[in-house]
Amino acid sequence: MKAKCIKIFSDYDEKYINKSSSLTVGKEYIVLEVAVGADEQMTYRLVSDSGTPAIFKALQFEVVSELVPSNWKVSIQKEYGAIDISPAAWRENDFWGAFFDDEPWAKEVYEKELAIIYSEK
Repeated sequence: MKAKCIKIFSDYDEKYINKSSSLTVGKEYIVLEVAVGADEQMTYRLVSDSGTPAIFKALQFEVVSELVPSNWKVSIQKEYGAIDISPAAWRENDFWGAFFDDEPWAKEVYEKELAIIYSEK
């Protein structure tokens, strides 16, 4: 799935800003994960301009390709009222915590799943 950034929200409020170190208006990004929280707000995880995977409000983007990677799986979290669509391996063993703690196993899993997503873009 690809999405083009059409506007940028400030990290501190709902106001639009012109520049960000994380996003560029008009740039297309490969979506790594889609989530809908109990608040019904949709978010996308993608590789930001700084090279780090980060979560952004979907309202900042327009979808330019609806191709869903083969490694995405749907997870419904009834207790939280949330839905997550991403590689299943990224939802296990506190994956994202381990990834940002630079755990080697998490980096390996990330690179493997990312390669699948990017190869099918």
